[in-house]
Amino acid sequence: MGSKFRVLAVVAAAAFLQAAAAHASILDWSFTAFNGLTGSGTFTADQDAVFLDTYHVTSATGTIGGEAVTLSGYDSADNQAYPTSPVVIDSLGIGFATAGGLFYNLYEDFGLVGPAYACGSPYCIEGPNASGVGAENVQSVPTLSITLRADGVPEPATWALMIGGFGGLGAVMRRRRGLAAATA
Repeated sequence: MGSKFRVLAVVAAAAFLQAAAAHASILDWSFTAFNGLTGSGTFTADQDAVFLDTYHVTSATGTIGGEAVTLSGYDSADNQAYPTSPVVIDSLGIGFATAGGLFYNLYEDFGLVGPAYACGSPYCIEGPNASGVGAENVQSVPTLSITLRADGVPEPATWALMIGGFGGLGAVMRRRRGLAAATA
């Protein structure tokens, strides 16, 4: 009776941990600017619990202009993406830092005030290191793609639940084998 209670407690704790874990999604992204600058890679993002079409990007991998990039808060970017149809990113955009120390911000042009925001296209890439001071480093982005990948990567809590379950099954089988040998 005691071992059944322990197994039930372990299963309940694992289920609680799984339910509490945030659901991470993988978003593939790519763009081409009018000046020929290109970028592509993947975002890991948490889906908003209330606004299900909103994804909060937590990490980024890929390249811009041939340089490896990571996620950054450059130019006040809040790193939100909406991979619905049509694709939308918010006006603060998604910030990137390159391995070489350059910074970029990919954002949606809502006609905000200032030359750094007047790219004349639905989407803009600001950088390197434009800091909102001039349009010479801001380019229109006629092609932007952000797609939700169907084959999501399992969360660490999912892996822990699976490994714990297999371990629990192994322990129960080992215990039953030991009890069967003792009674024989």
